[in-house]
Amino acid sequence: MSKYEDGRLKPDLFAIIGPGLYILATTLFVGMTWHQGGDARGAFDAAMSFLGQMTGEWVLALGLLFFAYLLGSFARAISVNRADHLCKALFRRMARKPYDQSLFESAFPYRTIMEKTLKAVEKNRRGYKFAIPEPGTAHTEFNLWKAELAEKASNTFGFVRELEARVRLFAGMTWAGAWGVLTALVGMLGCWQLGAAPSQWLVPLLLQLALSKVFFVGYCSQVRRVRGQEVEQVFLAIILLRNDNGREGQSVPLPAPLSASISAA
Repeated sequence: MSKYEDGRLKPDLFAIIGPGLYILATTLFVGMTWHQGGDARGAFDAAMSFLGQMTGEWVLALGLLFFAYLLGSFARAISVNRADHLCKALFRRMARKPYDQSLFESAFPYRTIMEKTLKAVEKNRRGYKFAIPEPGTAHTEFNLWKAELAEKASNTFGFVRELEARVRLFAGMTWAGAWGVLTALVGMLGCWQLGAAPSQWLVPLLLQLALSKVFFVGYCSQVRRVRGQEVEQVFLAIILLRNDNGREGQSVPLPAPLSASISAA
């Protein structure tokens, strides 16, 4: 197994399992609440009892993890661009720092960020030159850069893939949080139609609604930031590779992120 494959396994798997587990948990909780006739407190107690019994049932535990993996894979398959656009639509006005504002000035891969990064590199490293792709071709060129890093700087590419896995985790948890909000609202409506007393289901489902909203806002608001950090590091790596003539298989040393210096600009 290559260093890249070994280093990428855990973050990429967690980017699938994390959202999948939350989607599975919220769905099962609402389903069990309905099965209990609208008694969410009873459903929670039953779920805790079930989890306690599951500690000795490794086959069942693996089955639930596999099902969570399937749900997480579905969330992972949703284009990150959708979470990216949603982040821009909902949180653009919250950007205050220059770097954060730059993230919302252009579409992925954020030409404004690349321009500021290149300007900082050219100022500090004389003789470094690089042509930023034209609008409309930048996304394809960005993917080509990653393919070039995979071929010529495999260790650096492993680090880049970890950043990509983090982006997918934030996008996946955005959809998991949205799903938790939806299931909580549907659960409340179902309990009301079942005629259950609000004291049985209101507080637990409100807690699910609040927690899911925190996940949605927390992760969705940062999608462009973590994606921008991925772009920044890929861009720095490809600049170094092109200007320093990195050899195949050589690890391209990456400087510290320029986000702080860009923010102060």
